[in-house]
This record gives sequence, C-alpha cells and structure tokens, in this order.
Amino acid sequence: MDSLIDELRQLWSAGWPYVQLHSVDEERVLRLLREATDAWAVPLQVWSRGARNELAATDPQRALRQFAEGHGSAVLLVLDLHDELEQAPTQRALLDLAARLERERRMVVFLRASRELPAVLREVVVTVDVPPPDLRALRALAERVGPMTDERKRRVAGAALGLSEPHALRALRAAQDAPDDEQALSRVLREKRRRMGEGGSLELIDGSFTLSDVGGLHSLKRWLRERAEAFGDRARDYGLPPPRGVLLLGVQGCGKSMSAKVIAHEFGVPLLRLDLSSVFGGEAAPEAAMRRALRTAERFAPVVLWIDEIEKGFAGADSEGQVVSTTSARILGSFVTWMQEKKAPVFVVATANEVRSLPPELLRRGRFDEIFFLDLPDPAARVDILRVHLRRHGRNAQDFELEPLGQLTAHFSGAELEQVVLTALLRAFTEQRELTQADLVRAASDLVPLYRTYEERIKALRAWSRHRARPAGSTESVAELLLATQRPVDA
Repeated sequence: MDSLIDELRQLWSAGWPYVQLHSVDEERVLRLLREATDAWAVPLQVWSRGARNELAATDPQRALRQFAEGHGSAVLLVLDLHDELEQAPTQRALLDLAARLERERRMVVFLRASRELPAVLREVVVTVDVPPPDLRALRALAERVGPMTDERKRRVAGAALGLSEPHALRALRAAQDAPDDEQALSRVLREKRRRMGEGGSLELIDGSFTLSDVGGLHSLKRWLRERAEAFGDRARDYGLPPPRGVLLLGVQGCGKSMSAKVIAHEFGVPLLRLDLSSVFGGEAAPEAAMRRALRTAERFAPVVLWIDEIEKGFAGADSEGQVVSTTSARILGSFVTWMQEKKAPVFVVATANEVRSLPPELLRRGRFDEIFFLDLPDPAARVDILRVHLRRHGRNAQDFELEPLGQLTAHFSGAELEQVVLTALLRAFTEQRELTQADLVRAASDLVPLYRTYEERIKALRAWSRHRARPAGSTESVAELLLATQRPVDA
C-alpha cells in the first residue's frame, strides 16, 4: 500500500481536484486515506448518505460546494456518489468547482466500485485502482482469524489473493475451522468463485489434472515443465520476466482444454476462463467488459487465463483472418496490446480449432511465448491415452493388450479414445460383469472417428501448422502424422 499512498501524495501535490478510487472496500480505503492525510498534515472529511457523513449537507452537490468553499488544504472522501456522476447537473457542478479546489489545494476522492468515468469528467478526474491485499497482508489476516498451522496459513492466504479485505476475511474464517487443509482451501476458493460469478465474463475453473493425466504431447509437457519453473518468485529474482502464454492450435478433442487445466495445476495457480461470448453479448459494452475482465485477471494474479476457442470469440474475422467487425477489431487491439505490455503474472492459454479464422495479430511473435499444434495421437500416444483413461476409471491397464488397440484406433482423437473406454465400461456394466479386451475392441470398431468426416480439413490444418507452430507431440509422432496425411483413410 506504500506505493498507492505515494501515488495519492503525488496527485495531491500536482493539484488534481478529483481522484476516483476504484475499490469496494470502504474500511480499507478509509484507513489508507487517514494514513495518507496524517502524513501530509491535512484534515480528512467524509461524506456519505448514512452515519459516516461529517458535513452539514446531505445533498451531494451541496456537500461538494460546501467543501469547495472552504479554505486551506483538505481531502474529502465521498462514499455514495455513484449514479450521480452520470447526471449532467452533477457533472456541471464538478467542472465548475474544479478550479477553486485546485487553487485551494483541496482534493475530493470518490470511492466507486465501477471504474468507468463519463468522458466529460476525464479532464478533471483521475482514476486510481486500489489493489487487493497482497500476500503479506493476507497472511496477517490469517493470523488474526485464529489458530492455523503454518502450512494452512500459507495455502489459504495464497488462495485468497485477489479478494477484497472483507471477502478475504470471511473466507479465511471459514477456512480456519475446516477439518483439513484441502477443505480449508476449498472454502477459500468457493468464496473466490462466488465473487467471480457476480456478473462478469470470468469463471474460476476447478483444475485437478496433472501431467500424468495427459497421454502423449511429450514436447508440450516438456515445455510446460520448464515454464512452470520460470513462473515463480525465484525466476523473478533471477531476472526472468513472467512467461506470457501459449497458443494451442489443433484438431478437436486432442487435449487443448485439458492442457489449460494441467498448466494451472503445474504452475500452482488458479485457472480463470474468459468467456468471450459474454464479453460481446453481455449487458456491459464489449470494450468495457473486456477491460474489466483483464483487470480482474491481473487483480487475481498469479493466475492462468484460459480463452477457449479464441477464433470464435473474434468471429468478426473473415476467412483470411482479417477482422472486419469494428467492435471486434477494437477489442482485439486492446487485447493484443495488453498481452504485449502486461506486467502482472497472468499466463494466457488460448485454444483454437479453426486457424484460418485467427487474426494475424495473435500469431505475431511476442504475443505468446510459443504456438503449439496438437494433432491426432500416433500409435504410442494412443496406447498412452488409453492407459490414462483405464487408470482414471479404476482399471489396471496391464490387464489389457493396448498395443493392438493402438493400431485399431488409427486417426482417433484423445476424446474419442476416452469414449472407447467409457462405451466399453458401460457395456460391461449393463451386462453385470468385468471389463474385457473384447469390450474395448468392439467399442473401438463401432466408433467412427471425426477424421473420416473432416479428413481434408484436418490435412489442411496440418499443412498450415507445419511451418507456423511447434508440434506438441514427440518427433516420432509428428513423422507418423505427416506420413498419414499422404495415406487414404482406413476403409
């Protein structure tokens, strides 16, 4: 908070008549301003529509005039001026009083949950974001709520990053009497999820997948292990900037969404999913909704920000990837600028199925650390994926002959291989017996892979990616798949 107090001091010294503090935390802001004004040796007054009001006037415009007519330096914190800022009489009053306030070194501070400001006021009002409590402050809060082990304090304080002080305090109280650390963590994340669900475009995703849950994709997994090491404080101390993100292109059902969940788990940070359809189709203007989502992601950092099927989100692009919608173009422009300039540790994972619709701005070097192509798995990867799904459903993979199944399932995606296991399990369950090799063979034989319908499209996707993206699988996998593009589909 020292940097915020210093920023406010600079604004006061510069003579700004109005400062808008973007926060929902009244108590914390009041403490902050009391500390700041005590240091500046200037009085602080508060106006509100309730018991906190220290001025004679109850009408906001009269209160502003009463404060402006005073003499000598002072600061006024206004707590309940929300919709009035959109109204012409209030805007006129603020503009009329600005010169006198500046001359007398008197500053009015508005506390607002919304950051948006009418254009007419931007010449006299500066907006400052009040960051949520940092890790040190959250650990101090955890000390206040009651006895917890050091390990639990560490975990729940980290999980509460991004929450306002009152919300964090409630979450930490709930965590304090949890029977074990996992449930304590779950209670904090539940509060976080509740805050995320309040009208925004972001969703906090449960991601418990690990690298061992992913079959194949050896090159991508190796790359992720390296980046996970570079995402922490030790890498910052070494002088490395936070990794920017990764773009995952490829065939449907080949692990792009699961990879996003794995990345968050390996990095040890929360996973936020940005819903671009709600950005474009929500109640707020799309540009404002996008800015709000990106600011929220930065507030909750360190975090992984997952944008699924990003090409559909920027659906204003034509077949050459040129954005033709004016709104889409503006939002894309603000997004790529944010990607280029962001300082907060927000690792962006964008996924795409249809690369021809991707705007070229997204593919330029510097936006993402790497672009990976996730293709249909080769025979070895198919065996690996079958093994993962059998284990996930409580079966010992060593009880089955998976190599023949790997050959039988040529051109199957990872999602289709999972469906083979589920279909075989369902058949065995309905017949009230244990799963057999024959069940798996029959399920694989009955399933028609997507490749048979979209062979040409998948081949075109491979050709496009050959010199534009890094293969997510092993080199052997890539060689096999390139050969497969020259072969007809199995009859």
